[in-house]
Amino acid sequence: MDALFSSNPFFIDFPLKKDLSTSDYIEVQRLLRSIEIYDTLRSLHKTIPGKALDPKASYGINDFYGRCSRGIHQNLLDENRRYIPQKTFVQIGIGGEENCVVCFASYNSRYPQCVLSMEKALKKVGYNGKMLYYLGGWPNPTGEEITFCAIPYSFKIFAMYEAYLLGCKNVLWLDAACLPLRDPQPVFDHIERTGGVFHRFKIPPFFFISIFPSTREELFKLTGTDLLDRDTDYILTTIFGLRMDRPEIKKFLEQYYDMARRGTPFLSCSPEEAVITAIMGQPEFDSIRTFGLFRKGLGKSPNHAPDSPKEYEAARRKGYYFFHRKNR
Repeated sequence: MDALFSSNPFFIDFPLKKDLSTSDYIEVQRLLRSIEIYDTLRSLHKTIPGKALDPKASYGINDFYGRCSRGIHQNLLDENRRYIPQKTFVQIGIGGEENCVVCFASYNSRYPQCVLSMEKALKKVGYNGKMLYYLGGWPNPTGEEITFCAIPYSFKIFAMYEAYLLGCKNVLWLDAACLPLRDPQPVFDHIERTGGVFHRFKIPPFFFISIFPSTREELFKLTGTDLLDRDTDYILTTIFGLRMDRPEIKKFLEQYYDMARRGTPFLSCSPEEAVITAIMGQPEFDSIRTFGLFRKGLGKSPNHAPDSPKEYEAARRKGYYFFHRKNR
């Protein structure tokens, strides 16, 4: 990998700046579009050994490129449609000031509409707490994060950190496709009590085809976590909660920002999840990783069933707090 990358492959030459203007975002988006990583990814893809043990789980070069270039092709704004960056920090209901639901959507696809429907659903289910969401733009709480905006899916942790700096202790990230089904107060209670909320499972045998050997080696060198060890707990971040005032989470943030400065740890088909899994796989996070497991967080419809109020209600009756929409 050293021969391919002498620096962060997602680097953009933009100054550290906390308050960003529309013209700043126009320049950042121009810099994003100038990044070329396809040929490098193709070279790295050739280093993946063997064939998939599960044919359905095969990842080709276009899968890697689609995931790794997500930040490069995102729309921070769209002047033609008059879509400008928007950051909203709002109180929903009464009380719960230490709790915050966080979400981000670039101006790609229907994600902004999903975020707005999430806010409406939180009101409907009786949520009492804060919500921080972004439509376009980028979560940039310290001014450094804007330099990381090409790094795929890195925004989740930055947005959570901004919620913490705004005074929220228990912070729950939700992907834009998540639809609240019931009051999430028990989810926040779990974060308060255990330090986290997330889904996890053991690394599957075919996981090696979704990560470059060089990425696996770098993450192992930095954290001691082997992403191909069958005993490693893989952490999903569709919903992901942290109690941000815990000392372990401060260490987590420090390591995550270091990974972002490097860029290369995010080179895989699971960019942010591989990094978060590696960091959380360290012994100092054992308690949060073990007790943060929350099994009834996310429901979804059967493979061939379209999203519908009927499916939402079925998931709610099963005890799920959120529904992962497919038709987003």
